[in-house]
Amino acid sequence: AVPVTLTSAGFADLLGYTLPQLPGVAAAQLYLSQQQERRGLATAPCTEPVTEAYLVAGGGQAGRAERLVLQNPGGNPVTVDVTVLGSGGTLEAPGGQGVVVAPGQRAVLLVDALAPGEESPVLHVEAEGGPVTAALGDRWLAGTRDLGMAVTPPATLPGTDLLLPGVRVPDSDRTRASAQLRVAVPGETEAVVQVRLLTPEGPARIGEDVTRVPAGQVVDIPLGDLPAGHHAVQVRSDEPVVAAAMLSHRATDQVPPAHREGPLGDLTWLPATEPVGRLAGAPVAGAGDLETTSVLVLAAREERQVTVVTVGPEGATSEQEVSVPAAGTGTVRAPAGGSVWVRGGDEHVHAALVTGAGDSAGPYLAATPLLPSPLTRDISQLVPWLP
Repeated sequence: AVPVTLTSAGFADLLGYTLPQLPGVAAAQLYLSQQQERRGLATAPCTEPVTEAYLVAGGGQAGRAERLVLQNPGGNPVTVDVTVLGSGGTLEAPGGQGVVVAPGQRAVLLVDALAPGEESPVLHVEAEGGPVTAALGDRWLAGTRDLGMAVTPPATLPGTDLLLPGVRVPDSDRTRASAQLRVAVPGETEAVVQVRLLTPEGPARIGEDVTRVPAGQVVDIPLGDLPAGHHAVQVRSDEPVVAAAMLSHRATDQVPPAHREGPLGDLTWLPATEPVGRLAGAPVAGAGDLETTSVLVLAAREERQVTVVTVGPEGATSEQEVSVPAAGTGTVRAPAGGSVWVRGGDEHVHAALVTGAGDSAGPYLAATPLLPSPLTRDISQLVPWLP
């Protein structure tokens, strides 16, 4: 398996590429800018095309802007319908109905145009005529102060037991971390949602650990003060739900003169993920001259032993067995410019790659879920033609 990293010069170019459907390949894209009013770090995995997806990100604050990117890798036009779930229920979004994405092309929709002012949007994408890839970009600019940007892939489809790995809380007095969970009920029955934190020492309670979410609506749940370390969030419900968590890092020390409006920061979204299965991997992109720290976060419902293989930038490999406690997390440091792979997982193991960095203005933050790598590919059969 050869990991591939795709980089992009600007936000608008993200997710504008397609890859052949090669077995055992993991790919991702990287965005980094240290410029004022464009500042942020984001990574996004290259995903397989689907006919249905839920994307969870964004908000209604002033200066918040979200873009939905739809890509058609096939040879036929695809018609896409986008509906928006919000804090008050399903919203009328006529601009998201009947969107035609031409073969090999993409369409970009502004979420503000679909659901103006919605504070907790969750987008439901349905494609007809072929599958599409989908991703949601979220940028937050308060005046001229950068509060972060992220690009998130779809969350796993609605379920009653979801895991969201990758909650990184730094042990530093220069960075303040906060997190909130967004849960949506796409069905017609109210859901009783239980939330707990999975830590390296096992499960831990959070402040609002039981929440009722009305049918067809979205609720944001603050996760409160979290301990330092790398964690995951488990969401259990009596009705199928979709979920993602927003993690924000902000500077706490004196900000540079150019940013007198307040401390700068960055954000990322952690969607509920699929289990890693037999094999999952991700490239570990560097960020130019910015020194980054990337950590693989493993989360499991039951105690598991998994094999993690790290590949350095020169191709040197290192293999180790990682013990993940029941309802807990385990971590492995990942080399910049290389890749990281997880073998031997099952339906209980989930993983994400979390990257952090900082400069004189404040922290940077990005996260990428590890998606199961397909190990087989369907090949069209050729049969003799008979008159």
